[in-house]
Amino acid sequence: MKLLIVTIIILVVSQSIKFLIFLYKGGRITKDSVFWNYIWIGKFPSTHAAILGGVLYTVWHEEGISLFFGFCTIISALFIYMLIENRKRYKILEMYFSKSNDHAIQSIISDNKLNEFEGHTAREVIVGLVLGITLAIVVLGVMG
Repeated sequence: MKLLIVTIIILVVSQSIKFLIFLYKGGRITKDSVFWNYIWIGKFPSTHAAILGGVLYTVWHEEGISLFFGFCTIISALFIYMLIENRKRYKILEMYFSKSNDHAIQSIISDNKLNEFEGHTAREVIVGLVLGITLAIVVLGVMG
């Protein structure tokens, strides 16, 4: 149960930080912006990395250094690598799409739908990991 509580708190806090940054940068609250910018879109900080960091800390806190913790660490490292690799793919697609004369492809860029595949920078991932671990420490400390 602790793992689920930690995960939900990290998810809400990280996504709320993203949404506050969106509003700070001049974004407006609409039905679409709440769904798209609060629930769906990536950006700073990486919620995926935050959850992974928090889960890893929680597993370590509850199980210690174990086979399960080792498994979680390896899977998390692979997932984080994938997040950063997705950023490279996004940049390649963005460059290719921007040079295309196809109206449908151009609309993907103008409608900002390519952002779904944006991935994360190393900075977004590192901050996400730190955020997730910090929140897990706080939540587990409060839970006792």
